[in-house]
Amino acid sequence: IEGPMEEIAYGPSAWLWDYLRRSGQRGYFLPLSGGADSSSTAALVGIMCQRVFKELTEGTERSKAATLADIRKVTKRPFYTPPSWQDFCGKIFVTCYMASEHSGSETRSRAENLAKQLGANHTSIAIRPITDAIVKVFQQCHFEGTKIEKSKVKSDCVWNASGTEDIALQNIQARSRMVM
Repeated sequence: IEGPMEEIAYGPSAWLWDYLRRSGQRGYFLPLSGGADSSSTAALVGIMCQRVFKELTEGTERSKAATLADIRKVTKRPFYTPPSWQDFCGKIFVTCYMASEHSGSETRSRAENLAKQLGANHTSIAIRPITDAIVKVFQQCHFEGTKIEKSKVKSDCVWNASGTEDIALQNIQARSRMVM
């Protein structure tokens, strides 16, 4: 019987591999911010890759053959045999740091370092044009009917004006990252 920490690592990582094998997808894409949530998710993909590689190298002959067939099916590389779990991770895992003007160098560095340790393909993009466009759409909002008076709606949120506005703008950033 595994302990609670192993269960936390093994359960979700087993599900991730099962889903990947069954879905016909080639891997996972994760917006990696360097924060706890996305870093934990990246770690679970890394654990999945470690466990798959361990089965490939230490399993029974039957299990090794099945695992290798699954790896080749997922990666769409009929002659690929991963030399390490990190190499395998690099074939199926892409992370992306989605920076805004409020992103710090510390979170960028944490995201880059974690992706490197896992062997993931890592990239970054600036999301400011997206978030600016969404804010502009809210500013141009027209209300139909008489239930809401436009003069009472604050649609020109700016950073550091109030906690409520900051949360609204943070939510716009988070939702922008979700749809990328």
